[in-house]
Amino acid sequence: MIRRIMAHKIWFERREYRNHILELDTDSGAARIFPFVRETPSTVFINGTVEARVCPDGSANSFRIEYRPVSGSWRPDDNCPEV
Repeated sequence: MIRRIMAHKIWFERREYRNHILELDTDSGAARIFPFVRETPSTVFINGTVEARVCPDGSANSFRIEYRPVSGSWRPDDNCPEV
């Protein structure tokens, strides 16, 4: 399954991306980030700046995108390695 987020600014793998989409294949964990050019179906829009990372989802070969506003904090039950 493919998951996508789009934000005004995304911090991902120690880089800043303005007006980009972060796309994740939840089966393989493969992530790609690309500029926003037009509406993309099933994309979650986050207003503002977020920090994002790809994490194992607890089941075999399953991954998820975690993200937070830059002023927020990660959930306390987070088992994902630090960015």
